[in-house]
Amino acid sequence: MYCNIGIETMSRAAMRQLQKERLQKIVKWAHEKSSFYRAQWKNINVEDIQSLDDIKKLPFTTKDDLIANAPFGMLAMPMSEIVRLHMIGEGKKTIARAYTAGDLERATEMTTRALVAGGVDISSIIQICSGHLTADVLGLQHAAEVLGATVVSVPTGKLEEQLDVINKLHVSTLISDPQHILQLVVAAQALDYDLQSMSVKTIFLSHNGIKSNMAAHIASRIGGRVFNLYSIPELFTPGIACACNAKKGYHIQEDYFYPEVVSLADGQVIRDGRMGELVLTSLISEAMPIIRYRTGVLVTLDHEKCSCGRTLARIHVP
Repeated sequence: MYCNIGIETMSRAAMRQLQKERLQKIVKWAHEKSSFYRAQWKNINVEDIQSLDDIKKLPFTTKDDLIANAPFGMLAMPMSEIVRLHMIGEGKKTIARAYTAGDLERATEMTTRALVAGGVDISSIIQICSGHLTADVLGLQHAAEVLGATVVSVPTGKLEEQLDVINKLHVSTLISDPQHILQLVVAAQALDYDLQSMSVKTIFLSHNGIKSNMAAHIASRIGGRVFNLYSIPELFTPGIACACNAKKGYHIQEDYFYPEVVSLADGQVIRDGRMGELVLTSLISEAMPIIRYRTGVLVTLDHEKCSCGRTLARIHVP
């Protein structure tokens, strides 16, 4: 089942052409509009970026760069066009992530694709469990509603009421961070709810790690299939990469983010199948384009077509 079959099953040649066109456009946009990139690229002629391979001519962007410069040094749009600012981190390490209305529409598109890849459809009854209301929670709720699924509103942080809602309304899909799901499991045991005999068939774990070590444990305690919604808060909302029913890696939304894997030793791009650091470039980001962002995540890259039918590149984690 696909959300956007044209993109998710696009030929490799067509995808590379789309990525090239978007890369050239976003590089020119960032150079013209972002004071950070204008300064960082002062000795680079952006007209030289004529192919995807030319991206190697551009320096990396790091988390420290974002801490020091975001949002105002990174902004490529006036504040009058910014509809949301999302604060990430704590204390002096805080990063402000800005979004235009168009950015939020694209975030919804990515999240809907990720939910559909995990089996969500108009028959799904979804409960988004959270200890508190966040931008990610709002984004997930909107994406589910766009798909036509039924989203159940529940009190944040009230585990007994969340369990009661699951039981009474026959919730089929849970979305939350791994820690909150585990709290729900513990509360169910204490309150004599048998989660395995209840209606939940699918669990989405929304968190900043590409892989959750708790996924197998959660699946065994609840009995449903578990999917990770990979989020890099500095770049975008949940769904940058997602698992499908084949469970053979995580599909990168590569029409929106161009992936590279680089050597930890020298920062050079390495071939598919070799372990290195994931580097992502936002290809369509109006408010804050981020070019060649070093994620710090170790992966291998795989461009082979998945058995689910998707041709989107996949990342595999150790």
